[in-house]
Amino acid sequence: MNVSYLLKAIEAPQSDSDDSFIGGKPKLPPEQSIPVCGLCNAPQTFYFQVGFPSDNTWAGLSLATFACTSCADKKQLIPAMLKVKLPGADIPEGFLESYQVNFRFLVFETAKAVLHAAYKEKVAFRRLDLEPANPKVEGNKIGGSPTWLQEDESPKTYAGKVPMFFLLQIERGFQFPTVPGAPPQIKIGLSGNPQPANYAYYKLFITNATYLFGTEDRAQPLVYALTQVP
Repeated sequence: MNVSYLLKAIEAPQSDSDDSFIGGKPKLPPEQSIPVCGLCNAPQTFYFQVGFPSDNTWAGLSLATFACTSCADKKQLIPAMLKVKLPGADIPEGFLESYQVNFRFLVFETAKAVLHAAYKEKVAFRRLDLEPANPKVEGNKIGGSPTWLQEDESPKTYAGKVPMFFLLQIERGFQFPTVPGAPPQIKIGLSGNPQPANYAYYKLFITNATYLFGTEDRAQPLVYALTQVP
C-alpha cells in the first residue's frame, strides 16, 4: 500500500513530537552520528526528514536527508545516474551505498529517534503536515505516483530481487531557507570554480525535481534518488 500525502510546510517552533519537518535539528537514533561529506570530510547539512504514515510500505520508519553545503564538485551536483536502461531498471548491488558521496539518506525506526541536541541548525525549521491527496497530485509529496518532468525512470528492483517502490518527491525549484548566521552554501560559479552563494537558502541537488525510491525489504531499507529537469 502506498497512499499519497502532500507535504505542507508550516511555520512553527520545533517540538520533540515532530516526526516530519524541514530544517531545525534532526531527530535520529541516539547512536547515529551526523554523516560527513566524502569529498571534503565536513559534517553534512540536515535538510529534511519524514516519518512515514501507517498506510505506507515503510510505516514506522523515518527518512532523514543530509547533503554537504561546505564544498561543490561539478561531477557531484546530483546523485550518480544508473548506466542501464530506464524504466524498470535493476539497481546493481552496492550502488545504493556507494553513490552517496556528498549526501546521505538515513533510514531508522521513528520510535527510536530523539532530537540531536548537539547539531547546529542551518536550515530554518518548518513542520511538514501530511495531507491525504490524490495519488497523481502534483507537488511535494509522499507516495502515490511520481509526477515526471521527462520520461518515467522508475527502477524495478535492487540487486536482482528486492522490489523498489516510490517514496516521495520534491518539486523542482524548491528552496531551503537558512537561519540567520548560517554559512553560505558553496556552489559552482560562472568561472567553473567553487564559491560561496549569495542567497539566504540552500539548494538540494541544484533544485532539480527529486524522486526517491525505496527497497520493499524493511530489514535493509535503502534509497535510490534521481533528478529531472524539463
